[in-house]
Amino acid sequence: MQTKQGSPTRDKDFANIFVYPPQRYRGIVILRMKAHDEETVHRVFFDYLNSNKNKSISGKLLIVSKDKIRIR
Repeated sequence: MQTKQGSPTRDKDFANIFVYPPQRYRGIVILRMKAHDEETVHRVFFDYLNSNKNKSISGKLLIVSKDKIRIR
């Protein structure tokens, strides 16, 4: 799945800002949660997108968990 603002992944390697500097990308979204079922992943990610429609994530690293979102 790809959006204009970035690509979601559960691969924690993309959180390494030295290997994958966020400013070189449209945005890196790391999905971190205990439940790995597709429904939970989609719900958390789309809830975030819907609540932040006017905010750009271009050049940023977002780490999305079930309870919070960290932005670097």
